[in-house]
Amino acid sequence: MTSNTLNFKEVASQFEGVLKSIKNLSNIYLKSDRAFDFGIDFLNEYFAEVAKYTRADFRQIELIGLRNFAMILSYGGFDDILAFNTLDLSVSGSGKSRNHDIQKDLILWPMLEELDAKEQESPRENEKGEKIHDLDKPVFKAYHNAVSTSPQFFLRAANETPTQMIYFDEFGRSLQRQNLMSIVDFCIENWGRSSLTAPSEHKNYLHNKPQNIKCKIFCAMNTTIAYLGKDTYIHELQGGLLNRPITYFSKKILEDKVVLEIEDEVKNRLIRQSQELMWFANKNANHQLIKNQIVFNQITNEFKDLIKIYKESYKEIYQDYFVRLEYNYTAIVITLHYLKEFDFYLKHSEHRPSDRIADETYMTTYYFMKIYIDNFEEIVNTLENNSDQSDQSDDRIENALKKVCEFENKGILPLSFSKFLQYMPRPRPKNTNEARNILAPFVAMDVKGNILGLNPQGKNKILAKSG
Repeated sequence: MTSNTLNFKEVASQFEGVLKSIKNLSNIYLKSDRAFDFGIDFLNEYFAEVAKYTRADFRQIELIGLRNFAMILSYGGFDDILAFNTLDLSVSGSGKSRNHDIQKDLILWPMLEELDAKEQESPRENEKGEKIHDLDKPVFKAYHNAVSTSPQFFLRAANETPTQMIYFDEFGRSLQRQNLMSIVDFCIENWGRSSLTAPSEHKNYLHNKPQNIKCKIFCAMNTTIAYLGKDTYIHELQGGLLNRPITYFSKKILEDKVVLEIEDEVKNRLIRQSQELMWFANKNANHQLIKNQIVFNQITNEFKDLIKIYKESYKEIYQDYFVRLEYNYTAIVITLHYLKEFDFYLKHSEHRPSDRIADETYMTTYYFMKIYIDNFEEIVNTLENNSDQSDQSDDRIENALKKVCEFENKGILPLSFSKFLQYMPRPRPKNTNEARNILAPFVAMDVKGNILGLNPQGKNKILAKSG
């Protein structure tokens, strides 16, 4: 078995260039209760402020904040921005949802407000005075909750706004709901693309020819390792949506942290700052970075070397995690470049963004990304430990799945978890949530969360046991 731990002394000779670039290793291993120094004044001040209003740690706050800032920069008009996905796997009670919600309000509000105004101004009748059918109205929307959207509706929105975000509040649960699989597949197929294939379904009824819609998609995902489970995580890591995001996991709950309610004055000030960032991007919308400069940068090459070494230190089943790290590194480099240029603009209003990225920005990104790469070891260790514990209860899960199969054959399903709980083998789960956490990776569910039957993973588990 390959060790999940990387020993720098053992592999130092393999990446001397990387070690020479790292002047202060302690910067890489910043504790999660300490802010990362981006070397960007307004950004450091923003994260320090937001940290007062959520139980999330700094690594959670900074990751979600950078994603939202990248979206505002893209929406404002910077075409160089690369859309990237984020996944927070931290334990329940660690502040994931509040962190997402508060930063959505503070950073994305100017964009959402502008689109809402366009929606209100959109005509309700055609030139003949006839009411325009809902399917023919333009959709001014850029933020979608996965449970209330579809690929067709999303394409209609993308047709009007070329920057979009989909939020999976509980991604583990989304994977178990048949009605959400189309939007999950849509996100997988269109990851990293700058254009989507259209028309949407309703336009196909009019026999329109497909066309490409310029659009970048940001995916925001929250769930827990306990809910996903090792089998589901590895399955999605090897071919699904989970080898695409920058991922973070914390098993700490900052229970002693004092969480304040944000005051209106502070909230309005930070929203105005985001609005000014959006205007900054709009004012410089024609700006272009020098092409290929990131590819040929020495720090970028050293980051690639680091990825190779880390990848080889993990078992093969986990190596797909490293496939898209270079893309995410590039996305963060570009995002930080424009945020640094905006910081200059705040101090000197005549400043225009540079087309050349500073070496300091590459190094900052190197340090920042390495924190999340190191954190992957925590994810793997937790998955392995949970797996060892779950092996002891495999027979109980297998018997429960056989009962699901029996009920499916008898036409007793759908059935809620609370009702199915009484049929589970002893020792039974303590409550409905525990039953759901045990069975969710192996059963298909309807929109209400009722059990419909076994999903392919559940069937495979029974077959593997019987085989």
